Amino acid sequence: CVVCGDKATGYHYRCITCEGCKGFFRRTIQKNLHPAYSCKYDGCCIIDKITRNQCQLCRFKKCIAVGMAMDLCNVLYSRSSSTPTHRKHKKHRSVYYMQQSWKKCDSSLTRVKSYDSSLPPLQSAFTFIPKRFSRVGVVLDEAKRVAKRRLIEENREKRKKEEMVKTLQNRPEPTGTEWELIRLVTEAHRHTNAQGSHWKQKRKFLLYCLFVCLHVLLSAFLSVCLPYCLSVSQPYCLIVCLPAVLSLCQSALLSLCLPAAILSACLTVCLSVSLSVSLPYYIGQSPVAPTSDGDKVDLEAFSEFTKIITPAITRVVDFAKKLPMFSELPCEDQIILLKGCCMEIMSLRAAVRYDPESETLTLSGEMAVKREQLKNGGLGVVSDAIFDLGKCLAQFNLDDTEVALLQAVLLMSSDRSGLTCMEKIEKCQETYLLAFEHYINYRKHNIPHFWPKLLMKVTDLRMIGACHASRFLHMKVECP
Repeated sequence: CVVCGDKATGYHYRCITCEGCKGFFRRTIQKNLHPAYSCKYDGCCIIDKITRNQCQLCRFKKCIAVGMAMDLCNVLYSRSSSTPTHRKHKKHRSVYYMQQSWKKCDSSLTRVKSYDSSLPPLQSAFTFIPKRFSRVGVVLDEAKRVAKRRLIEENREKRKKEEMVKTLQNRPEPTGTEWELIRLVTEAHRHTNAQGSHWKQKRKFLLYCLFVCLHVLLSAFLSVCLPYCLSVSQPYCLIVCLPAVLSLCQSALLSLCLPAAILSACLTVCLSVSLSVSLPYYIGQSPVAPTSDGDKVDLEAFSEFTKIITPAITRVVDFAKKLPMFSELPCEDQIILLKGCCMEIMSLRAAVRYDPESETLTLSGEMAVKREQLKNGGLGVVSDAIFDLGKCLAQFNLDDTEVALLQAVLLMSSDRSGLTCMEKIEKCQETYLLAFEHYINYRKHNIPHFWPKLLMKVTDLRMIGACHASRFLHMKVECP
């Protein structure tokens, strides 16, 4: 019911209403009761299933506001009359009321393009009243059905919006204690997150593989082609070979999708006439090591990654030490929790620094790498999962506090094997989760079902951690 929210029984007086509101509206109009209605609260009453009988004036005003038609029930008659005259003319009055209703809406229906002007007027269908008249059946035309369906959809959407607004208003926000916890976790993250919010300005792109390749290509040209061309006194060979070499350099650079400034500088050097060019980049003549799953590990890239992994792990440990409740756990449990979450937190910190423009992840706030570079550097298929996570989190627009709380939830996972204080750790995680949820309510993201979608990323991060553990065992054997 669009008036009180009770279960509707049909389409009454041009609105979807319940039997109670239909009868109330009919009695009010037919007996002219509304002038006597009054409200104790200046017409500000809320009308619902429970309070609808407490204020007649506000209930009647709401009936009018939702569109109930007074003209459909403005003829007085008494149901208590049982005289023969009443029974004799009861059927005729029903038809009369219906004719009056159709006359009111006939003018609006004629404006509908689909209305066939060749048909007789709508009220002509009721001019003949059969003697054995038991029930008047009225078939609504297409325009009437469309209008009815539109009204139903509008009311449904209106109720959905009202329920959503009520839900958002009723969602709890952080308490004073939770705000203090959120502040401590956020500070712990900011103090242990490399480069902070300035990572885009301070990152360096991993370009050494390409530079080595171009260096090899140009060196081969200078050491082999050039002496040969000069020795045989065939200068045209030099003219033919040099553009081909420079073209290869250009193609290699353009295939990298580098930022415009770096690309412009590299192309300028490649197209220079000087034969003393020495650039680093990527056609891949650097040493590689095969793995059991068929991938090849770029040992130079692997070496670069190992240089930044130790400081990254140290920062994760420092973050955990700064968290409330973590230092209260036994030392053995602290070690187990850190071993289990270290890769997950590092992957999260890399994923939130995904740059859609250059399609790179920034590792440890220092090194920007592309998908293939991370894959060839030893992570294999794990790199695909991290990049996919980065693309998804880029749409979430997480702030430092949300990233910090997500890291705390990952750290306090009570399902790590070997823990002794599982119940205490589980309570700690519940505390962080509750504060996290309340902070999400405070932020009011525009993404539908944001909180459950964000929690699903915890599952993705746990999967990345498990895959990396398996990958690390292979790497330990294959690349000691």
